[in-house]
Amino acid sequence: MQTTTQPAAGNINIEALLKLAHRVEHLNPAAETIGPGMLASLVEDAKKALSFTANIPAVAHDTMRAFADAFTLWEENYRTDPTAFMTAEECRAAATAEHGERCAIYFTAMLRQARGAA
Repeated sequence: MQTTTQPAAGNINIEALLKLAHRVEHLNPAAETIGPGMLASLVEDAKKALSFTANIPAVAHDTMRAFADAFTLWEENYRTDPTAFMTAEECRAAATAEHGERCAIYFTAMLRQARGAA
């Protein structure tokens, strides 16, 4: 029996894992076996999903949770007072680099607030 090193929970590529799950989901459950080519392909996809060296960088679960909390605060703030935010027209008129920088600053503030509330 071959043993492998298990990845840390935060080093799982969620997008690749979901892709693998969708591939497995579409297998025919009535077929009693799968071919060796399909099995090899599924194993390769599983290795990619569990590798933090996959094409899409893995993000730690705690980091994703913190990001989600920060974006939730952002949305709650917007819903509470939409006038405190730029309109869609103002966003389109702003230079993208300047707008991106402002969003990054605001996101960082929301992230600090979310972490402080935890």
